[in-house]
Parts: sequence; C-alpha cells; structure tokens
Amino acid sequence: MVFKPRIEYACLLKIATVARIIKDRIQSGESVTIIGNPLGFEKISQRGKVGQFYNIENILTQVFDINIPINPGNSGSPVIDNQAKVVGIIFASTNIEINGESELRALAIPVQVLPSE
Repeated sequence: MVFKPRIEYACLLKIATVARIIKDRIQSGESVTIIGNPLGFEKISQRGKVGQFYNIENILTQVFDINIPINPGNSGSPVIDNQAKVVGIIFASTNIEINGESELRALAIPVQVLPSE
C-alpha cells in the first residue's frame, strides 16, 4: 500500500540506504514509548502501540504509525520498545481513518534503515 500522509511536523531526513526487509523490526501491536519536548515542555513520555507499516512516496523504506498524537517538538524523538531499545525515530504526524473516524498518529522511521555514520 502506498501512503501519502499529510506531514504536519516533520524533520526532513535523507536516507541514503536502499529499502530492505528488516528481519527483527518492531511488529504491529507492540507497545512503545516516545520521549520528546512537545510544545515547549521537556522530557514528556507517551505510550502507544505500533499500527501498520506503510510505503510512502519518495521514501525508500517502510515507515510505521503509532497511535500517539504528536506536536511540534516531537520530531526526532526516539521510539523505545519494552526492552529499552530504540526502534524508530518520529519524523511526522498524519491523520489516519480508523473505523470511519480520523485519528492523529505519529509516523516513525525504523532505526535499522538510518545511516550509521
């Protein structure tokens, strides 16, 4: 599925890697925590669940959504799994229709595809 989100608060990231299948990536339904500085507040943590993975036009890898509404200051925040491992980086928000209702969701890039240097 190709997804065209309305990116509201984005850090533009250049991903120099080619899209690949990630064997041990986070799975849909897993609980995660993000920690950021939304709206000028500091070190705010939020919990949510990983939704679906999407292909976004002009991005070479899949991204995933999290059922957390984010605000300015969350872009660049780490996505942390239950083993305290960083599994993604928040880069945008979008509205996704679920059961006929629009829901604001965070979008994250899996850390496995980010350049290591």
